[in-house]
Amino acid sequence: MSVHQRSTLWEKSRLAALFSDIACASGGKKRGFRRLLQRGAVAGSQGRKAIGRGGFLIAAAVSVFAVGCASTPPATAEISRARTLIEQAEKAGAQRYAAVELDQARNKLRLAEVANKDGKRDEARDRANEAAADAELAQARTSSGEAQKAAEEVQKSTETLRQETERRQEQATTTSPSPN
Repeated sequence: MSVHQRSTLWEKSRLAALFSDIACASGGKKRGFRRLLQRGAVAGSQGRKAIGRGGFLIAAAVSVFAVGCASTPPATAEISRARTLIEQAEKAGAQRYAAVELDQARNKLRLAEVANKDGKRDEARDRANEAAADAELAQARTSSGEAQKAAEEVQKSTETLRQETERRQEQATTTSPSPN
């Protein structure tokens, strides 16, 4: 590799790194790329020469721009998970045992969807994870409430059986002849 080729390769890699940094710093908006071109701030005069060398560098910069900002994917997986957990909690009867937690999960899911739509992916991911946690809490409280209700029913049944047994024992002692 000649000295000229190495310097050109270095310029290209530096240009790609700058485009990626500016693109991600601007939140993936095209305005950062435009400002970069308008100012000619890509490594001073070498950057302007590199941009003027042709479409290859522009294509490379655009691809780096797309790849660099695609590193934060939309929070669709987290939102889907939260939505599924909320539906499961609703089916389990969380409205009766954990209405507050279920409402919090729904609200946080709405916030996550709005943030994801606005491109605030980290915030969307955080809200979706919070919604999932609230839905899991609602489902756990529902399970606990149902278990407590079942335990109370068993306790009542046990008490009824105990009373019935005592009543039968009393009848048996009063109806049986006394041995005289």
